[in-house]
Amino acid sequence: MERAPNGPSKCAAGLSTPPRSHVPRLLCLPLVALCALALIAPRPAGSFGAVPAIHIVKSVNGQDANVPPGPHVAVGSTVTFTYVVTNAGGDPLTNVVVTDNKLGTIAGPASGDTDGDSQLDVTETWTYTKTAVALAGQQTNVGTVTAQSRDVVIAANAVVMHSDPANYFGDAPAINIVKLVNGLDADSAPGPHVPVGSTVTFTYVVTNPGNVPLASVAVTDDKLGAIGFVGGDTNANGLLDTTETWTFSKTAAALAGQQTNTGTVNAQDANNPPATAVTANNPGNYFGDAAAIHIVKLVNGDDADAPPGPHVPLGSTVTFTYVVTNPGNVPLANVVVTDDKLGAIGFVGGDTNANGLLDTTETWTFSKTAAALAGQQTNVGTATANDANNPPGTVVTNSNPANYFGDTFTISGTKFNDLNGDGVRQVGEPGIKDWEIDLSKNGAPFASKMTDVNGNYSFPGLGPGTYQVREKQVMGWQQTTNNPADIIGVPPTDVSGVDFGNFKLFTITVFKFSDTNKNGIFNVGEPPAAGITIFLDGSNGGTVNGMLDPGEFNQVTDANGQVFFTGLGPGTYIVREVLPNGYIQTTANPMPFDGVSGKDVSVVFGNKALPKMLVFPTKNLLSFDKTFVVGTRNQEKSFQVTNLGPGILRISVPGVAHDTQNNLVPDFQLINGPGGAPLPAGVTVTIPPNTAVAFWVRFKPIKTGFRAGFFRVLGIVPDEDPNLPFLDVNVNGTGQ
Repeated sequence: MERAPNGPSKCAAGLSTPPRSHVPRLLCLPLVALCALALIAPRPAGSFGAVPAIHIVKSVNGQDANVPPGPHVAVGSTVTFTYVVTNAGGDPLTNVVVTDNKLGTIAGPASGDTDGDSQLDVTETWTYTKTAVALAGQQTNVGTVTAQSRDVVIAANAVVMHSDPANYFGDAPAINIVKLVNGLDADSAPGPHVPVGSTVTFTYVVTNPGNVPLASVAVTDDKLGAIGFVGGDTNANGLLDTTETWTFSKTAAALAGQQTNTGTVNAQDANNPPATAVTANNPGNYFGDAAAIHIVKLVNGDDADAPPGPHVPLGSTVTFTYVVTNPGNVPLANVVVTDDKLGAIGFVGGDTNANGLLDTTETWTFSKTAAALAGQQTNVGTATANDANNPPGTVVTNSNPANYFGDTFTISGTKFNDLNGDGVRQVGEPGIKDWEIDLSKNGAPFASKMTDVNGNYSFPGLGPGTYQVREKQVMGWQQTTNNPADIIGVPPTDVSGVDFGNFKLFTITVFKFSDTNKNGIFNVGEPPAAGITIFLDGSNGGTVNGMLDPGEFNQVTDANGQVFFTGLGPGTYIVREVLPNGYIQTTANPMPFDGVSGKDVSVVFGNKALPKMLVFPTKNLLSFDKTFVVGTRNQEKSFQVTNLGPGILRISVPGVAHDTQNNLVPDFQLINGPGGAPLPAGVTVTIPPNTAVAFWVRFKPIKTGFRAGFFRVLGIVPDEDPNLPFLDVNVNGTGQ
């Protein structure tokens, strides 16, 4: 008898013994004896060689799967094991028992005992079945059948047996998906923060955690639809093997706010089409940052986007308020407010949770003050910040203008030539150009202007304050108007008519000449009169009385006969001379006149010097006296006339004498020398100053013995001046 290791043993008679694992050790001895008897005992005719035997074929779901893997079945599904037992010997077998190494004893037969005698006849095929839940992976079950033979030749109740394996593979298909958002496995909200509108990359990583390849792998997204395959099929068999990782991907523009997309993968067990379908899903989250900022700029509390905005006085304090809010969906960091005119703006408050971020529920306030500028002003406030969730994050900015109008006022006036110096501008009084007008504000110099061609000036663009307007004093001019009162500036009310009148100082030039021909007119050749005092009658507090009073302006003519009264202002002027003794004024006194701005005046005085006569012999300067002897006839006497000056003395002939009783003495004659002829009538003898001339007179007394008295000579005619000595030729006591 030979035996395969752990297998059934066979004797020479062809009987088989069960394998050791199926037959108890004690049962082996009878079987050996039975084999020996079978070799030596005679067999009935027709039964030689018909050794008892049994045969089993185990099927899995109808397949005789002796070799792995056998049929693929879904894990957990029902697997039907079928055991087909036949009698391979020559005699019926009894006590047929079918067992399974995994499932135990198999009840039956379910069919095949056609004669119902519970003996497995050689013509019968008994069928046993049992179901079980499929296990995962490679499974091998061994079905074994045992029976007893009735062949007494060998041995009564000899046991026969046979085994047959069956395989199946318990398919546990599975699939897994991990959805990434920009590379992050964001299963939970919020996920990565991304700017709205930016490109979001969704990556779907698919693996096979099961034990079978997967076919028909497809990835979809509940928001994006079908997702495209990228790679991972390393063996290019179109199946997702358990060792492979497949990648799918799709991009999309980021939406605002919290977003959740779910990626789903579907596949089928590739070994059993249409087989088991597997699916898996995984969410991916992101937050679409719609960062935004808003600013409203106020001027003194007014939201003045359009000009002119509030009116404020120039130089007054303007308060700019910047109200910043967050209309987006994420907090903002690094909030900065600037102004295109004012620079950086200071934070006031509004960070209610003190986290340094401008939250969507907060309103932050910034503020700055400045002095109001003149005219229309537009300032633009700008707020910038960063998305706080994505440092350095998206930069957001917003701007808002604010307008105001800086009210000013203008001070204006005219600088005029006050021709009559009365301090009031009259028609015809012209403006004065290029005159500096100075403006001070609150006691400090502020601005200067030059008058234009018409004498006008203006200081525009002035703000509140106390202003003083003054003119620059110019030599040779006298201000005739009072300085304007202080001006309290109240924009926008202009102040005009702040005028200045000036009188240009003038000069009175007086020319004094010797009017030698006594015609009252200066003729060529008439010499200037030096040393004559000229005065302005009534000036400097004096009295208008024709005389030089103490303090009155006066000057003495120079060698050219001139005096100059300079720097004279408005007023009425009377020019007079102090007439020296021995002179008469041949020109009329100038009429009083009013000074005119910048108009110089010339005055001419003519004087004639009266001669001073010294007649020898003489009693006085008023007459020519001579005593004659009684009875003398044709008596000739001489006398000498000396002109003491300064004027020229002219003596006309013939002379006529009167006695002391004013009786005419007709026989009086001027002769040209002793015994000479009478001088012709109408002859004038001129005696220069400081010169003596001798004259001869012939007398013819009417009566002998008549005592002659004082005789006065007619024809001696000096320049008339009632204030100077004269020759009273007609003895009437006057110069007539």
